[in-house]
Amino acid sequence: MDRKDDRRVRRTKANIKRAFIELLKEKSLQKITVRELSERADINRKTFYAYYTGMEELLTSVMDEMLEKYRTGLRRISFRADDFDAVSLFRTISALIREDLDHYIRFHEIGLLAQFGISVKDIVVEIFMEQNKIDTTAIPEKYYLCAEYVASGVLAAFSAWVGRAGSGSMDIDEFTNLVAGLTLDGIRGLIRLPDPQK
Repeated sequence: MDRKDDRRVRRTKANIKRAFIELLKEKSLQKITVRELSERADINRKTFYAYYTGMEELLTSVMDEMLEKYRTGLRRISFRADDFDAVSLFRTISALIREDLDHYIRFHEIGLLAQFGISVKDIVVEIFMEQNKIDTTAIPEKYYLCAEYVASGVLAAFSAWVGRAGSGSMDIDEFTNLVAGLTLDGIRGLIRLPDPQK
């Protein structure tokens, strides 16, 4: 496949995903048909089935793409005991939420935000363990709790904020500032790694 074909495939998939998120604003996942999605994405049904077997696989693909952004972004952050960068951690998570804000709102509405948060937590744990060279067969509980706090805590606060959005609640900037303060203060107390030489 040449680059032109690659670009065409990426553009087609992006159109399908954009149409999918738009339709999730209007109806439940179970009520979206391939026909209406194809019309919205300006493709034929055969093209849809060339990439996806159905709506569940499309939803998984959307979530996987978002999670890959987390994996890429979080790998740039130091989780090592000597130079843990809590500010960059929160800024990265906050930027990722802002980038796909519509997706998070839809996930909240269809009850998938908690599941997404668990996947983010798993990525945080994975990177944390790698960078600190911790034996994953004997992982102290506090590391899991820390990752749970970071990933699930921020997304849970976001879910609560989305549930109140439009009812005169704070805007996204106020939310970001509030949760940044809460998150960073908590993380500073949670991450105190032992010296691996001792």
